[in-house]
Amino acid sequence: METNEQMVKTNKEIKEGININELNVPVFESNKGGVDLHEFEGQRVKIAKVMVIDSVSSYDVTGHYVEGLKRPVKKIKVISEPITQITTKDGKIDIRASELFGMKEKDGLWGISDSPKSSIQKLLKRQKVSDPKHLVGTSVIVKAVDNEDGKTFLGFVKE
Repeated sequence: METNEQMVKTNKEIKEGININELNVPVFESNKGGVDLHEFEGQRVKIAKVMVIDSVSSYDVTGHYVEGLKRPVKKIKVISEPITQITTKDGKIDIRASELFGMKEKDGLWGISDSPKSSIQKLLKRQKVSDPKHLVGTSVIVKAVDNEDGKTFLGFVKE
């Protein structure tokens, strides 16, 4: 590792036209900015809101993927209270955990699966409630989830 004095000398040599291939140029780690969401993993936070939202699905009613299909569906969105707040050039942004849970349609009515293997049932069981509306105010453990695109989001521990 070069000392500051050596780096100043190296920088002076660069200004004087020394061949860069002959130098030991330091490489600095880039600062990508943003927040490392993994630092919030394991934190407890309360659920602030549960709502039903409209979405689209590429899966048919039997669960098979159909390329180009945009079937309207409903999902339950569970959102936590703010975990932290960051300041950006556009103002302050609350960082929250949230997850979407699929709903099923039967005879024109939308509901949740009763399967104990479904994500929503796992969360309900962990929180000791029987209906998603009773999740509000319960304390959950935050987990960081990395998706296939390398993006991280905050969700909830369900098991």
